Amino acid sequence: MINPIVSVIVPFYNSSPTLNRCVESILKSTADIEVILVDDGSDDESAAYCLTKAWEDPRITCVECSHKGVSATRNAGMKMTRGEYIGFADADDYIEPEMYSKMLYLLNLTGSSICVCGFRVHQEEKEVNHCADSVKTITLHEFKHAVAEQCSTGGYLFNKLYAKSLIADCLFDEELSICEDFSFNILITSSNVCRVVTCPEPLYHYVRHANSLTGGQQFFKNGTFIYRPAFDKLRSSVRDPSLNKCLIRKYFSIIRDSYMRLRRNNCKELYQGDDANGQLKALLRELYRNLIPFLRSGMLLKALRALLQIRA
Repeated sequence: MINPIVSVIVPFYNSSPTLNRCVESILKSTADIEVILVDDGSDDESAAYCLTKAWEDPRITCVECSHKGVSATRNAGMKMTRGEYIGFADADDYIEPEMYSKMLYLLNLTGSSICVCGFRVHQEEKEVNHCADSVKTITLHEFKHAVAEQCSTGGYLFNKLYAKSLIADCLFDEELSICEDFSFNILITSSNVCRVVTCPEPLYHYVRHANSLTGGQQFFKNGTFIYRPAFDKLRSSVRDPSLNKCLIRKYFSIIRDSYMRLRRNNCKELYQGDDANGQLKALLRELYRNLIPFLRSGMLLKALRALLQIRA
């Protein structure tokens, strides 16, 4: 069998309501693709659907995991890839048919190793596009700073197409259950000159649910702020001082935004009584714990504004 150009990895767990839409959108791709569906121990109809689709379409490969988490499923999927480029999609989402063709065109045109496209967020009745202003190429160093600063590149995986030669030896940290995609992008290394090209079109559809991991869940697990393990590991691994400062600022903004989100209008619906108050107090402690590193990163004025917002 001739190897495909693009391998698309789709991890899923009990995703029967949305998996078909996701897979069908990828199969309609105008690029030469393969789809690697990685089941993390589903007990609904999505597991059977996966096997049926693999029987019907030779471009689909099924991989079974056993409740190991999204990082382990992606690692298992990467081991099965045959394409020159690797993309990722989430089972809740879907893509435009020309997404990978347009990204491949820009990769070949500019000699880049990563392409970043725009995406459209669907949440309830709202749709918002997140796109770069134009086609441009940046260095891997600039890309990492853009990821850390949450620019149009974002820390996501789904809006990126990676040269397999660049990430073949990279693994997702299986100890992380959140920010594992952000961490993966920050820790990509290359001994050669590496370019990243942006595509300013919203070619990926990100469907955000109120009860999704990033939409509405407890901010603490076993007494630890859920984002802290990823950022602690990153700050101990990254040797670039300027990038480390970006990570400090990013983490501080995540704590602040989590506090503000918990305190705002959905607080009573998502969190009840003492639990909400306990989380608010814990977020304040985490905020103050990181205040000095944040100030040292050169963000005194922003720190003061953040504290004034919280006090309001």
